[in-house]
Amino acid sequence: MSDLRKQYEVEGIICKPSKMAIFPNVSFFVNVTKDKKGCTVSIGNEDMDLQFVVPFDEMLKDLRR
Repeated sequence: MSDLRKQYEVEGIICKPSKMAIFPNVSFFVNVTKDKKGCTVSIGNEDMDLQFVVPFDEMLKDLRR
C-alpha cells in the first residue's frame, strides 16, 4: 500500500439540531491519510478549533463492493 496524504479546502454546512440552526458556507479542511496504520478522513475548522478524525477502513471495504 502506498502512502497518501492529501488536503482539501471545501465549503460546507454546520447544523445544530438542538438549536434548530443551520450555518451555510462554512470553510472546512479535509485531510485524507492512507498509511500502514490505515485510512482516515479528518474534517476540521480552524476558527472553531475543532477537528473530527474518522477511521475509514471499514467504510472503504463497503465502498469497494
